[in-house]
Amino acid sequence: MLNRFFVVNFFKNGSAIIEEKPQIHKIKNVLRLQKGDKLEIFDQYSKEYITEIEQITDSTIFLNILKQRKVNTPKYKINLAAAFPKGKRGDWIIEKVTELGVDSIFILETKRSVMDAGIGRINKWKQIAIQAAEQSGRVTVPIIERRKIEQINGIKIAAVINAKEHIKQKLEELQPKKDVDEITYFVGPEGDWTEQEIRQIEGLGAINVTLGSQILRVETASVVGIYSLGIWREHINQINQIKM
Repeated sequence: MLNRFFVVNFFKNGSAIIEEKPQIHKIKNVLRLQKGDKLEIFDQYSKEYITEIEQITDSTIFLNILKQRKVNTPKYKINLAAAFPKGKRGDWIIEKVTELGVDSIFILETKRSVMDAGIGRINKWKQIAIQAAEQSGRVTVPIIERRKIEQINGIKIAAVINAKEHIKQKLEELQPKKDVDEITYFVGPEGDWTEQEIRQIEGLGAINVTLGSQILRVETASVVGIYSLGIWREHINQINQIKM
């Protein structure tokens, strides 16, 4: 199995190159690859390349392309909008939902949020997402950015997780809708949503759901929800393939 790397702006002046410092460091100093070794590259256009190392310098790796293909990505988009916890728990969420195929990750600013994600933290999470995409075999890297609830547009369905007893609808019981092309899954802070925030999200057309009687941590609710929505997506893709 070839080592995989995500490379932005793969072509420059007609040459296939790698200029990103983290990738160069891993190839040269960790994997200790050399001229003639093969790599699998994917870029921001969902294209995959089988390549061979032609030359390694301190700042650039030059590659020969042996094979390339365009990978079709699902039209049905899955987004996570979560009030992230502090510390490594947030890193873990980024890694796992990326492996599960999430398309966008919105770091929610809520009244009871405990994490104030700055530029440094966001950049770290982007690197974690790249590594998770490389490892899991996917050909896209999720968008990661801060958002307020009112800044999330274009929502078809929004699932809100909270522990209020009157919510009976279970996420796994929702039926996939074939005309949906995007779903954003909301996970609130461990202090729960405020009533105003719940009304805001409901105003986006949200469906309030429960994951059961247990009160889950943010990272557990995030992974369970994105996994469930991934099953939805697979089901819809199968329906569309049958029609074709």
